[in-house]
Amino acid sequence: MKRFILSLLVITSIQPKLFAQESDCAICPMKFATKTESNFNATWVNNRHIVRLKKGEKMTIEMLNLHDYDLLGNMDSLLTSVKNELKVFKDSMQTSPSGNLRIDYVVATNKDFKKIRIQRFDAKGDIYVSKRGEISRLKLEQDTLRILIHKYQENLVRKYEPVQITLLLNNYSDIDQLISSNPELQHFIDTMYMVSSSKRKNANQYSYKTSILFDPYIANPGKFSKRFTMIEGSLIKNEYNYIKGMEPAWGINLYTGAGMVRNQFMPAADIGIEYRLPESRGGSDQTLLGIYGSPYLTFAQKAEGGYTTYTNWFINAEFGVTGNRRSWQGEPNTFHFIRATIGLGYLVKPDNVIFSGTTMKAFINYTFKSSICVSPEIISTDNFHSVFPAFTIKYFINSFLDE
Repeated sequence: MKRFILSLLVITSIQPKLFAQESDCAICPMKFATKTESNFNATWVNNRHIVRLKKGEKMTIEMLNLHDYDLLGNMDSLLTSVKNELKVFKDSMQTSPSGNLRIDYVVATNKDFKKIRIQRFDAKGDIYVSKRGEISRLKLEQDTLRILIHKYQENLVRKYEPVQITLLLNNYSDIDQLISSNPELQHFIDTMYMVSSSKRKNANQYSYKTSILFDPYIANPGKFSKRFTMIEGSLIKNEYNYIKGMEPAWGINLYTGAGMVRNQFMPAADIGIEYRLPESRGGSDQTLLGIYGSPYLTFAQKAEGGYTTYTNWFINAEFGVTGNRRSWQGEPNTFHFIRATIGLGYLVKPDNVIFSGTTMKAFINYTFKSSICVSPEIISTDNFHSVFPAFTIKYFINSFLDE
């Protein structure tokens, strides 16, 4: 028993970080390998808002101060101006049929010149698609258009505040479709501005962080995915770095089921409160802590006939991880729930039938996609003089208080 408990303590001390979140330092710039990279990428980004567009295309808006959304009030004019400026570089933007482009366009509100960088990436080899005997070249990599605006402000320590728009397009020519559909695109921008700005009107914009995932064209949101997700206090890396339900939260959980203890069938349940740790935000798994009350019902036959019911209350402490796994079968935007915890329990009042004296248990709870939880246990009773295994199958139900 002592060896088992020692093993549990060793396991709980190991907490790998599956994904490294970007720095939450409010005043630290991003680090780039070269001066060129620092010229064409924003620094001091506190807000990252991502919109998934049609046909797998994407728009990402990044900025230091949410008030700088005022620069994006006429997105069609901005895109048209960039497109017209780039016309003179038409010959420099030619790639192989399967290649892709990266275009960086930098402008400052107090300058009359722009910085432009055009990078061409040719595919390694040619890619083709065959359809009914017809052969055509295939382009897999998307083109990138990044517009970086330095908003100049007088009498500030940091005079330039960056606003960066990154468009991932299947082809650079798709910019014409974005311009023509501007009312819809502008609606997305206005929505993100309205929601994020109204959350913390009086917040310090130089330290306040937000992330938004906006999927306006999703057909079937599924159980764990929504069209619009607003995250406060965290700067996520990208749309794959966060799944709804991974923000820090308090929740009330319930397990109900039955198991075998000393060859006896026992109804069992767990009800308690859980907290998902905030430092796990943005990852695929989230660390959790929980306290539960767990009654076991035992039955003893009376001498005069019939049975007496005893309720044995364990108080359990749990530690583990939970997460929503993307389903790679069926619908691409569906997720399933996985949860795994280890814990220790102490029996408050033994029944002196199956349990007597000081009684404790060590257990593992593993919850599958269908919310079915299997729980192998080791129980020590009679002041640690008797040790035996137990096994419980339960159904898991959770309700988070901040959703």
